[in-house]
Parts: sequence; C-alpha cells; structure tokens
Amino acid sequence: MELIFPWGNAGDTIGCGYNPDAGHVFFTKNGQFLSNAFMGIRHVWFPTVGSNGPCTIMTNFGDDVENELRFESARGYGPGGPLLMSNDRR
Repeated sequence: MELIFPWGNAGDTIGCGYNPDAGHVFFTKNGQFLSNAFMGIRHVWFPTVGSNGPCTIMTNFGDDVENELRFESARGYGPGGPLLMSNDRR
C-alpha cells in the first residue's frame, strides 16, 4: 500500500477511525483530519495496532475519560455499543 500522507514524528498522535454510516476508514494526525484511506467498507471492524520495528505505542479507543480523543468529531464514539449503533449515536 502506498502512503498518501506522511506519518509524522515522535510525539505526534496518529488516529485511525471508521465511520460506519459512510463506510470510510480515515486517518488523523494530531487531531486534524488527513484523508479517507478506504471507502465503501461495510463490515464490523476491530481495532488493531502493529509495528515493523521497536516502538512505544499508547492507545485510546475512546473510553479514556481523562484523555479525550484529539479528533473532536470522534469524541463519544468507541468500539462496542456506540460504534455499532452508528446512526442511532447522534
């Protein structure tokens, strides 16, 4: 897969989200929308993290009330109930 945007540097926050209503998987960097990566996705998805080398990864799947998601449009969503309800979650 060819990268369509730069991943960033140490200390940056990279976000990956799924909009089930639109069927889009998208990426953010430091809370700013970068791009839709995939469109037309109509499945239940599960969060996964990977690396091709040593690194430190901290995750936030929307359930950490002390550390809100940086991408404001995603706040209030997360894996499980709210995500799977999609249209009902407004």
